[in-house]
Formats: sequence, C-alpha cells, structure tokens
Amino acid sequence: ILRCIYIGRLTNEKGLTEILNVFELFGERKKDIRLTIAGMDEQNFIPRINQLALEYKNINYIGHVENIESQLENQDLLLLPSFREGFGNVVIEAAAMGIPCIGSNIYGLSDSIVNGDTGIKIDAGDKSALYNSILKIKNDPILYNNLSQNAYNRVKSNFSRSKVLAEWDYLYGRLLG
Repeated sequence: ILRCIYIGRLTNEKGLTEILNVFELFGERKKDIRLTIAGMDEQNFIPRINQLALEYKNINYIGHVENIESQLENQDLLLLPSFREGFGNVVIEAAAMGIPCIGSNIYGLSDSIVNGDTGIKIDAGDKSALYNSILKIKNDPILYNNLSQNAYNRVKSNFSRSKVLAEWDYLYGRLLG
C-alpha cells in the first residue's frame, strides 16, 4: 500500500479537485493506494470526500490538525498539486521525515521540491501527470527510496534550525546595518 497525504486548505487552488479525481480512478481500478486528507474545508469538499470514501474505501478525511508531524509519520508521499503556493513549508516538514512530494511546478513549490531528486514536479492541473507520478513512485521502490533519502538529506543540510537562524541573523544584520 502506498499511503499518500494532502495537508492544506480544502480549496480548488490547492489542487484538491485533481487529487480527488485521481483517487477516484485509483478506487475504480482497485489500486492499492490510500489518501489521507487534512485541513479545513473552505469550498464544500467534504460531501465528495465522504462519497468517495464510502464507495472506494481509499480516502480518509481527518479534518484540521495541529500536529502535522503526527500525521506525517505514517505516510509515504505528500501531494501538493497546487495552482498557487508560497514557499511550501509542508513540503519541508514532510521531507524532514523522509517523505517526498509530488507538487506543481509553480512559484514557491519550485523552490521547495527538487524535481527528480526530492520529489516530482508536475504542471498545475495535470491530472494525468499526477496519476502517473503516483504510480511511478509506487511501482519503483528504488526511486521512492532515493527521493525519500534525498528529501531528508536536503532538509538536514539546508533547513536545520541553526542554518535558518544564522540566515535570519545575517539578513537582519544587513538590513539594520
């Protein structure tokens, strides 16, 4: 079983419609791929999520979560096929736990995902690319292990607390003279 997670606001701009469409296909085709959805519903997605969960048993909605790490620890892959995104902190949080991401090749996410190294970038709105990328990761354990290890190593070397605090100190030092 490949365990995927989406964490974020439940809106079209985050690519949730595309995720649900893909997981409907996985359910119809009896693929052993599961999805956990965490976040606040801003556009009435819960009825469709519940319908798909009942019909295919491959989706679990857990609502808003305060402790993201507790939800990530039992997951294999983060999905964030967003149309608009900031830096993508959730991508870094997942990578710190060795969880790669499939995300859109858009401003913000393009800085938090290294395509083919720490995750896979797809064009925003490309349901087919999302579907195929999930299957590619599921069917290639060597690829998955490489993405997972590289994601973890990138966070460890570039986003450690000491490194981030040093960068903030440097920036404030430059700004304040």
